[in-house]
Amino acid sequence: MLKPKIISEILNQVLSTSINTALLFSQEGSLLSYATNKYNNIGSPVLVSLKDPSEPSKMIAAISSNVWSVYKNNCSLWFNQQNQNQQNQDDTLNMIFLDCEEGKVIISQAGKLLVALVGNNNTEIGLLKIKMNTLVNYFNNSLQYMGADN
Repeated sequence: MLKPKIISEILNQVLSTSINTALLFSQEGSLLSYATNKYNNIGSPVLVSLKDPSEPSKMIAAISSNVWSVYKNNCSLWFNQQNQNQQNQDDTLNMIFLDCEEGKVIISQAGKLLVALVGNNNTEIGLLKIKMNTLVNYFNNSLQYMGADN
């Protein structure tokens, strides 16, 4: 059984001066756990003024799950049509990289849940990818039975 405090501690381990936020959330966008650091500069004055400190993370989880769902549902058909003759190629969606105005986001699936990392504009994509792979590998066995059935 996973304990929420342990999940937060694991997410906290990937944070650095360039990676501001780590999130674990359902495919429907419900935030399950998150970690942010003191260097967290995600957001406009509207987000900073909110009374709930988890509100920016909830918004990121909701948007990220929507982006993941759109790509997974709409692009999988295209990949299947393109790869009909290539049976060896893995055509499943593994990661989504977003280069936004205020930073970079990477989204991936761990078990039946989603993980997102948010970095600032100076964050290297390779660093995000390595840290995401580490998180996904760690969570994959533990989280494969959690979340909504597909």
